[in-house]
Amino acid sequence: MSGWPSRPDAGEPGPAPAPSGAAAAPADRPHRTAKKKRRRGTQRDPLKVGIAFIVFLVLLTFFGFTKRIPFTPRWTLNANVANATQLRPGSPVRIAGVTVGEITAVSRGPGTTADIKMVISSQGRPIHSDATLKIRPRLFLEGSFYIQLDPGSPSAPRVGSGYTIPEPHTAAPVQFFTVLSTLNLSTRQSLIDALHGLAQGLSGGGAQGLHTATLELAPTLRDAAIVSQAAQGETPDDLSHLIDGAASVVHELGRHDAQLGDLIAGENQVAGALASEDGALSASIPAFDRTLQATPPALDAIDSSLAPLERFSRNVQPALRAAPPVLKAAAPALDQLKDLSQPSELPSLIGVLHPVVQVLPTLESELNTLLPKVTPVAQCLTSQVVPVLNSTLNDGALSTGEPVWMDLAHALANAAGEAQSFDADGYWARYLGLGQVGVSTGNIPGLGALTGSAPGPLIGARPLWNGTGGGPAFKPNQTCASQPAVNLNAASGSSDQRASGSVGTGGLTSSLLRSLVLHPPLRDRHVSEVVK
Repeated sequence: MSGWPSRPDAGEPGPAPAPSGAAAAPADRPHRTAKKKRRRGTQRDPLKVGIAFIVFLVLLTFFGFTKRIPFTPRWTLNANVANATQLRPGSPVRIAGVTVGEITAVSRGPGTTADIKMVISSQGRPIHSDATLKIRPRLFLEGSFYIQLDPGSPSAPRVGSGYTIPEPHTAAPVQFFTVLSTLNLSTRQSLIDALHGLAQGLSGGGAQGLHTATLELAPTLRDAAIVSQAAQGETPDDLSHLIDGAASVVHELGRHDAQLGDLIAGENQVAGALASEDGALSASIPAFDRTLQATPPALDAIDSSLAPLERFSRNVQPALRAAPPVLKAAAPALDQLKDLSQPSELPSLIGVLHPVVQVLPTLESELNTLLPKVTPVAQCLTSQVVPVLNSTLNDGALSTGEPVWMDLAHALANAAGEAQSFDADGYWARYLGLGQVGVSTGNIPGLGALTGSAPGPLIGARPLWNGTGGGPAFKPNQTCASQPAVNLNAASGSSDQRASGSVGTGGLTSSLLRSLVLHPPLRDRHVSEVVK
């Protein structure tokens, strides 16, 4: 250590031991003198020690105040704010109340904004692109300020040193002098008027009415809760879209502040007019309440009428499409009717129509007698005759697929072809049957037994004889429209099926000849089908 004599080299011979006694003292004195000289040569320079101590104090003070290693790059963050208020270099930057940096510079930015430069320690990093910044006062009564930094969401990309937080992501505090400057004389007077109007509204039963109104707030608040829940949206982006739309609306309102002021002035005039007529307004509120009570049934009636109205609109569409040509054709008649209704033509028109008008009462009484008689006939034709004539008959392979009325028209042509000769008894319906198969009938009333021949054995008979009273049921005590529906489809019988009075196995059954004799002439193809 310093101040101590250095150790002699190992190869250097040491001094001889001092002999005992006084005779040795003179011989040891040169050795002690050289030892003192070596001790004075190894002592440190006081100037160098003082300089080293001063440098140590400077470094200690620097580390104590800056807490960083010198000559190393620092992580900086910039921000553009609308108002830097009283921020100073050295003001702290905090995240969740923890100091993570400080302001290094405050300068003027574009327009009326200010730029802030900060240094952020590793404790406050990383910083993301959606970071936000707010300037907060340290005390309630303002004074010094600090920066409250939100580093952003982890899902957003990270930013590097030198990143600038844009102005829309920053917020400046509302200072007390700004509030005082806003509450100027006119604003304070308006506030006094508002409080005075509130006092007048609560007096004279207004407070009791407000208490009564609060009892009706339960359903309103329930509906408001439903609306607020719906306002949250169904997807995470719904609220952001709503905010974007609201921002666009507010931006447009800001662009047209003059028109907005005119609108507010107009609303003020309307409110003043309503206030001047408060008596009539209070009288109209109960009537409005009754109107609201009657509105739901009226809306239900309208809703129930929409379905018939829709059907009516669909049904009337063909008529509307056909109406233009009809109206166009009726236009000349309407013009003539307009001319006939002129004052100069009315006397002549009345004179011509006078006989017709005189006959109308008599015609009305006769129609009252005629129409009740015609109505059952029309109903019978509509419900019985027309459906039968429009139906088709099933005749197997010989079915035409045409309606009955068309088959009847064709039957008339066939009957005309059969009636080639006649005598005094009327037309003859001739049937030619030549063959080796003999056929015969039993006793037919009015005709007796009939015999004949056919080219082959009988397949069957159509129509099948049902005997006396075998036709459709008829109810004399009911109208024609209420009678059972008529069925013209004829049943077929086998060749060995006989009615009473038929004779001979394999002979022509009496049902065929009874049909030929007692019914109108059949079509040629029907007869040939029967005897085929």
